[in-house]
Amino acid sequence: MAETLSKGYETWITGDHDAFWDERNYETRLHEVNVPVFLVHGFQDWNVKPDNGLPIYEELPEPKKAWLGQWAHNYPHATGDEDTDRPDWNRTLIAWMDQWLKEYDTGILDEDPVLLQDTEHRWHNATTWPPNHTQPQPYHLAINGTLQPQQPTQTGTLTMGPYPGGQAPPLPDETSQITGNEKLTFTSPPLPQDTTLTGEPTLHMNVSTNMPDGHLVAHLHKDNDEEQEWLGLALLNLAHRETRHESTPMPPGEAQHIELKFFPMNAHVKQGERLILEIQPEDTAWIHPSPYKPTYTFHFPQHEPSTLQLDTLTDVETHHPPAKGEVLWSS
Repeated sequence: MAETLSKGYETWITGDHDAFWDERNYETRLHEVNVPVFLVHGFQDWNVKPDNGLPIYEELPEPKKAWLGQWAHNYPHATGDEDTDRPDWNRTLIAWMDQWLKEYDTGILDEDPVLLQDTEHRWHNATTWPPNHTQPQPYHLAINGTLQPQQPTQTGTLTMGPYPGGQAPPLPDETSQITGNEKLTFTSPPLPQDTTLTGEPTLHMNVSTNMPDGHLVAHLHKDNDEEQEWLGLALLNLAHRETRHESTPMPPGEAQHIELKFFPMNAHVKQGERLILEIQPEDTAWIHPSPYKPTYTFHFPQHEPSTLQLDTLTDVETHHPPAKGEVLWSS
């Protein structure tokens, strides 16, 4: 016990995953699972974060099923929000158990194995997670603060930091963004159609620092000119940009390709709404501050654009859950 606590504290400080953790990593043994699995996880579960559970589903052998909804650390039928609840959870679970333990034909295998809820509380079916019928949609970060589908022609650099410490820094105004600031903001044009952002959006950038380490945190919002809604975040310890197993110091002044992968999401954005991407060096609500306070330089060369890569769903056939007490499968 003492060894585990000591190792946990050490890893919390360094971020390194070594042999101690490798032998405890059950993900490497998922191929050995030989029983049917019904995986349930919430996109808003920040206790057991979505990237702790959802990638497991990808690696599990069949037969398998998943319900992925917009709840926190709860069961689907008791999320604390009636718009999010699935009143048919208990009946569905019984149907799954009866199918495999009692060998009843409950009809549950006739449904698509994955059921997804978007941020409008609507549900849609899929055969895999992440869904395999998505369309890739890149948005390029431009030096003028826009997030645009077409590749920008303007080149140059933007600077950020150093982070002053304390609470998360405020939004910069337009002037400070161009001259160097505590946060960078990039805004898209209005979306031409309703779109669901699904899977794990990935941010690709070229960044240099004046320190061997530091953090980057990215938040994605949608905006309808009246209010913003938070969609998700990505965060990275720069010394672990290549692997989580060991630290690789940032070479001062040399641009490095940085990839930030967002936590899994299934977020609906309406036609006419904009995407807003915010990048900052720290966010104390999500990550313990780095002992370094580097200045970050973001490079925008023509040959290697900075890109937010999205996987999107359009024209999705959605439905609402059955009324409370309605039974979907006989047992």
